[in-house]
Amino acid sequence: MTGNVTLLNRVGPAHTGINTWEGEKEVLGVRTNALLTAGVVSANDYGVYPIGQRSSMATSGSAFTAAASWAWGYDALGQVTSATHAADTAKNQGCTYYDIGNRKQATLGALTTMEQPQHAKTVPCTSK
Repeated sequence: MTGNVTLLNRVGPAHTGINTWEGEKEVLGVRTNALLTAGVVSANDYGVYPIGQRSSMATSGSAFTAAASWAWGYDALGQVTSATHAADTAKNQGCTYYDIGNRKQATLGALTTMEQPQHAKTVPCTSK
């Protein structure tokens, strides 16, 4: 697939969902939800690194009281290590990992989870 590809998915008689895929990377670039009578309700515009990991997301539309944006950081193994909210540091997230890939510690704003034993079953940090 080359270039951007836009797919129109009509969910109902009044709602339209539009996905725009970045053809070179085959990843979602923009997801838009719109009402036929009121325009764009929500849009998520994703930035993507060349290997397909999300680097950022910006929101817009009438569903949001204010536009928001996120940026994600990764370690050398491709694990999400940070999620930074542009306007609200209380929403910032971070993770550290053991060498085998299990999550070691997580933060949300100023809160930090206790260090998890290496063998503990954990839920990894994810990009939104």
